[in-house]
Amino acid sequence: MKPLVQMALLGTGIGLAVCPDARADQSYFIDEVVHFPAPCTQPTLWDDTYQLKSHMDAAGWSGPKWVDASAYCTDWREGCSPIYGSYGQDGFNADHHAFAIYSGHGNPATLYFGTQADSCAININDQARLGAMDGISSVAAVAMYNSCSTLHNGGYNEWLWQQLGFYDVVGANTAQFATFFDDTATKSNSQAWLDRVSGPKIVISYSNGAGTDCWAVSNGAKLKANTYTYPRGSGPACGQPQPPHTECILVR
Repeated sequence: MKPLVQMALLGTGIGLAVCPDARADQSYFIDEVVHFPAPCTQPTLWDDTYQLKSHMDAAGWSGPKWVDASAYCTDWREGCSPIYGSYGQDGFNADHHAFAIYSGHGNPATLYFGTQADSCAININDQARLGAMDGISSVAAVAMYNSCSTLHNGGYNEWLWQQLGFYDVVGANTAQFATFFDDTATKSNSQAWLDRVSGPKIVISYSNGAGTDCWAVSNGAKLKANTYTYPRGSGPACGQPQPPHTECILVR
């Protein structure tokens, strides 16, 4: 068990060719929750990220995978101020890696955990601010939520290039998550996610500044090809609202 450390616009467009960036970061962070004992009782799940992790490792990526009692809601909680809740340590965990992955039970804007570090769940709209507010520790670029409904009216306060998830019940996708990653060597994350995984899928892409082309991000971000795996930058300071930006949403 790791120690607890204190501290939408919709449209269409044409993608631009994007080359790997020198700032690209091939690191991932995985919180996988399979068992949910009391007082955090939920139905038991299965490990659906082991193939994904294996494929990422083979491609030269690296990072921690925390399971069950070692996965905490504080891993995702913004740590710059107690206004987001106590003991936030995202700057050491989910926000300290380019690709942040949660797998477990979910609800709109909610991630559930099986150990009560201080809470059995986190509302990411209220308490998470991936990609911003932690200074050089904020390097998250893409988040993936393998959980039911989390991106149904959720995740709109993160400062990432992209979020991948579901707006309703998740299908069985253990192998599909791995092949999704492999496909992003040539396909955009958006297209690979929509093509590969089962369930009601959603992809949200972002660009900085009002009136900017978020579809270039949607069509150009490719995890395995190392495009848009660097921090988005120019995000909000601690406790402040988001600067002007543009959001593009794809659902299937």
